[in-house]
Amino acid sequence: LCTENFDLLESIKSLNDDIQNMKDTHQAQLIERHNVKRELEASNAEKESLDEELKKTTEQLNDMQSKALSMSLMTGPLSSEISELRELKYAADKDQAEIIDELKKQVFN
Repeated sequence: LCTENFDLLESIKSLNDDIQNMKDTHQAQLIERHNVKRELEASNAEKESLDEELKKTTEQLNDMQSKALSMSLMTGPLSSEISELRELKYAADKDQAEIIDELKKQVFN
């Protein structure tokens, strides 16, 4: 009977140790889950921040593209006007040179 009680006591101690190990394992799992949850929340917050930054950058890019398109539409006509003005200036310079040459001929003759 004493041996049986001792064996029973040893079994109870072993079960208590197993229960304590299970509790420790469970506690460690709870802590790990909590840490993973916090990391996930931080990751989600960072993702939201990056999404917002991407949205702003995309809006800025679209705005810049729109302005560039407007400028290219405006510079098209300006470019042809500049070419016309250059041609007029060249013709005026040529006329002026001819007039100066004609005046020199009249003065020196």
